[in-house]
Amino acid sequence: MNILIRLCGLPLFGEIITLLVSIFPAILVIALSESLKSASIATADSQVMAVSAVVCLVWNWFLGKRGLNIVLPVIPIPFWFGCLILTVVGTYYTYDELTISFFDANKTPFTIESVETHGVGDNRFIRITGGLWDEKIVYQYEHQELETDKTQGKVKFILLHLVSPNSVNQAMVQVLVKKATHELPVGKIQEFISTQLPNPFDIAGVLRKGFQSLNEETKNLIQEHMEVAEPFILIDLDASPTPLLLSFLIFLMSLAGILFGFYILAKIFITPSESTTTPPTEHS
Repeated sequence: MNILIRLCGLPLFGEIITLLVSIFPAILVIALSESLKSASIATADSQVMAVSAVVCLVWNWFLGKRGLNIVLPVIPIPFWFGCLILTVVGTYYTYDELTISFFDANKTPFTIESVETHGVGDNRFIRITGGLWDEKIVYQYEHQELETDKTQGKVKFILLHLVSPNSVNQAMVQVLVKKATHELPVGKIQEFISTQLPNPFDIAGVLRKGFQSLNEETKNLIQEHMEVAEPFILIDLDASPTPLLLSFLIFLMSLAGILFGFYILAKIFITPSESTTTPPTEHS
């Protein structure tokens, strides 16, 4: 541990080493989640975030107990406290994923006409048949802040508007579809759609609530270029619910992380009252 403390205190490289040390458990969790995906075991991004926050919370608390107190670079608070905040947020979303795993293990079928007229109710894992792609497309770059030449960038995902063949403009509920593209060159979007998503297209995936998992720029592009307004549904194409047992374990781990975090806060801020004792009298 002393060697680690010295490394984090090195000039120039100390801050980088400190950051890597503080997020090391999260890197392992992300790597594990990718391995699960390659093994066809679905895990939502929110679940990965929650687990990463919990393990980082415990890890950074442990480092603090050993003398390495890591502080967030922007807000001067302990790193573990920031992880506690992420754990609380992540627990909300892991609960949402748990409800999907428990109540929507099987796909519920709909036609695009019925969805546009009546919606999908409380169903979250759904299949929609008979839809056509609207011409309007919105996409998000893989590295938004690094893209200088927008014509040569890599696309993280595309958003498409699924419509019925008739009465498109009179739809009561509109359907947005999010499709991950895995660093697709921006110039090949149309080719990707024509080959991978031909019209007419039947879709299946998990329904996300509102604009969940979209950044502000993408939200603005949707509202500006797609003219999509409430009510609408957002479908994560080809996504499936996390296995129930794994989803339940992740939720329990998130709850345990919250309890552990508040236990740490209680240990720090709620000190037990010191009882006054009378020293014993010496007798000759």
